[in-house]
Amino acid sequence: MNFPLPVALTIAGSDCSSGAGIQADLKTFQHFQVHGLTAVTCVVSETANVVRAVHAVPVDIVSDQVELMLESFNVAALKTGMLFSAAHVT
Repeated sequence: MNFPLPVALTIAGSDCSSGAGIQADLKTFQHFQVHGLTAVTCVVSETANVVRAVHAVPVDIVSDQVELMLESFNVAALKTGMLFSAAHVT
């Protein structure tokens, strides 16, 4: 799929308070006029002051997200954040 903007894929955790993780990455991409794609590695229950829980997304789901985005879009850049475990990296 072609977009008029450059495309970047962030592979990271999801922060429900939007202060970090893929939510913050998408805000940054938008600021720099980049179309953002995401692959979620974990879901984090947190605020600026408290991290209550971190829940992993299964590796096969993360891999599927990444593969589909790379097959479907002309990705110009990759950005990684919280990858959760070594298994999520391979």
